[in-house]
Amino acid sequence: MARIYKRGEFWHVDYFHQGRRTRTSLKTTDKREARRRLKDLLKSPDVPRETPTRKDIPLTALLQEYLVFARAEKRPNVAMNEGYTLKEFLASIPCRTAQQITISHIRNYKVAISGKKPNTIRNRLTAVKVFLKYAKTMGFLSQNPADGIKLPKIPKQAPKYLNVKQLRTLLNALPKRARSIVYFFAKTGLRLSEGLNLRWEDIKGRHIVVRQTKDPGREFRIVPIDDKLKPILDKLPKGREHVFDITHSQLKEDFYKGRKKTGIEWATIHTLRHTFASNLVMNGVGIRTVQELLGHTQIETTMIYAHLSMEHLEGAIKKLPY
Repeated sequence: MARIYKRGEFWHVDYFHQGRRTRTSLKTTDKREARRRLKDLLKSPDVPRETPTRKDIPLTALLQEYLVFARAEKRPNVAMNEGYTLKEFLASIPCRTAQQITISHIRNYKVAISGKKPNTIRNRLTAVKVFLKYAKTMGFLSQNPADGIKLPKIPKQAPKYLNVKQLRTLLNALPKRARSIVYFFAKTGLRLSEGLNLRWEDIKGRHIVVRQTKDPGREFRIVPIDDKLKPILDKLPKGREHVFDITHSQLKEDFYKGRKKTGIEWATIHTLRHTFASNLVMNGVGIRTVQELLGHTQIETTMIYAHLSMEHLEGAIKKLPY
């Protein structure tokens, strides 16, 4: 088992070689190239496919090692929340080492948090599962005792979106540096990571080639640039690699400032993706087309917007004068 992670400018790999853990630089700043080099590395007969089980490890040491990994690989708030959950979980079980943990301990923890909201329960159990999966990957466990734990199902809810008036109000309230970026997300429906990783070379005339896609087996998708968005993109400086010169935390900070001014406290940056899809559907664009623009692998994912089409059609019928 191997994983790649970024340290400084370069991507590194963490894997087992001849029974020993090896960490080394892949000597590239491009994630796709790092994955390709990792595949080449794993083809070597000297690299074992299975991670050997190592000596047991104290849970305090395992937690410390995992949190270093989480802080390097995940968003700060995600790593912080996982840290709180795992400390709570480890304090609730009578175990001192990783190999002492059983499925019964995890079930007891699940019962202990059963009074929480379904989303909270799911998130906390997921953190435990990922933590123990990491322990298995690193060779401290031969199997993950959390594999048999079922996560609670979360009922699907209709996504919240901004109407035209709310979007305009929000845009006017945003700091200047974020205004065009937020408008871009509302006009393209790109995921946050897709937009912030977008490079000038990915803009081909009046189309955006979205390469940072989550869809397995799909390298890219195409999103058109309309007449209102194109002049905004044309005005941005071209002397840098990425289209937008802003970090995730900076954009989030600016967005929350505008949100607070307008009273639209429930909105997030991801709401812009829902806004894009919802307004398309309400203006008669077919679900299949919306699926293609959003880059959803399964049509079921896009169907959360289908009810808006029905409501819009019903509203149109009500306008008949007879």
